[in-house]
Amino acid sequence: FTVAAALLLPPELVVVVCAAQHLPEWLRQRYPWFIQSFNIANVVLSGLAAWSVRAGFERAGVHMSETAGASAVLVAVAAAGAFLLVNHVLLARMLRLARGHDSVASGLFSVDGLIADGVVAAVGVGVAFALLHSWALAFVVLLPLVLIQRALAVPTLRAQAFSDHKTGLLNSRGIDQPARNEFARARRLERPLSVLLCDIDDLRGNELASAELYDPAT
Repeated sequence: FTVAAALLLPPELVVVVCAAQHLPEWLRQRYPWFIQSFNIANVVLSGLAAWSVRAGFERAGVHMSETAGASAVLVAVAAAGAFLLVNHVLLARMLRLARGHDSVASGLFSVDGLIADGVVAAVGVGVAFALLHSWALAFVVLLPLVLIQRALAVPTLRAQAFSDHKTGLLNSRGIDQPARNEFARARRLERPLSVLLCDIDDLRGNELASAELYDPAT
């Protein structure tokens, strides 16, 4: 929606769209205010970057049009590319400063990550041209978002299945395959391998006490 807004609306309305589309997420996820504020600011700056690219083409005499000619498509693709670039650069910088993740660890510039975000941006381009031609057509163009959302949910569900939801550490299923790989590598290289097992007394009881303490129902 941000890409579509940047291709069709004036800059002040681009900012409104960027902020408004985060309200449902804010109410549902309840992220800390500084995280959600960064997310909104990131999308706003990325959307304005896309709008600036569109405005630059318009000053050069190349405009968006419902005919979706080669020049109009070039404008849309360039604007969408600017959005992705600014969005990923800002997010990568934040992850570096806040969590120490480099660009490789964040996965922002991996092939899979760029393809997924590029496809979503392409849907935004399609929505923009659909809105120029017919409001009803925009709903048809938006249908692939359902499939995209389900496809993006699979890796998240897989990660949740192999990690503890409180600590973020690997659970027994998540440890199994990496452990097998390490044992196999130790045998192959004929190197010693040490395994440390720790049992913390009353850990489960402390977790339950914490859950009761922070139970929203209370």
